[in-house]
Amino acid sequence: MPLFTARGGTALAFVVLATFSTAWAQQTVYVHATNCPGPGDGTSGNPYCKIQDAICYLKNDVPAGGTVLVLPGTYAEAIRIFQGISVVSTDGPSVTTIDATGKPCVQLDCTPNGATTQCTAVQATSVSGVGPTTADRVQGFHIIGGKGYVWTTGNIASVGGGIFVWGNSSPTITQNE
Repeated sequence: MPLFTARGGTALAFVVLATFSTAWAQQTVYVHATNCPGPGDGTSGNPYCKIQDAICYLKNDVPAGGTVLVLPGTYAEAIRIFQGISVVSTDGPSVTTIDATGKPCVQLDCTPNGATTQCTAVQATSVSGVGPTTADRVQGFHIIGGKGYVWTTGNIASVGGGIFVWGNSSPTITQNE
C-alpha cells in the first residue's frame, strides 16, 4: 500500500516547491589558494582559488547569498563584499592573509576596474542603497597591502587601507589583524 497518494498535480507541485526552496537557500562555498589556477566550483572537494570568485558566484547566482569559507593561504586580491554574503577564514588570521598589494578595485558588477589605482583590501559598499548588514561578516583574516583607495562610480576616494565600509553598509568585522 502506498504511503502517499496524490491526485492531479499535488505531488508535482510538492516536488517543484521543494526544488525551489533548496535553490533559494543560502549556500556555503569554499576557497583554497592551493587550488590555483583553478577555477574550481566552490565545493569542498574543488574549491575556488580566489575569494572574489566565490563572492561573485553567491552574489550573481544564489539570491539568498551565503558564506564563503576560506582555507589557510595567502590570497593576492582586493575583495568587495555584498549584502547576504559573509567571508570567514576557517583557521584564523595567523594562517589566512588577504594581500591587496598592487591589486585593482572590484566594481559593483564583480569585475576588476581597468584603472591602475591600487585598492582598499576589503570593501563593503552598498548597491542601490542596500549594503552588507550586521549579519554579514568578514572574520579571521590578516589584511595587508591596501593602498587607501576605493573606486566608486568612476570617482576615486582616498579613504581606507585595510577595510572600507561605505553607504548603507554595516557588516560585522571581527577577529581580523
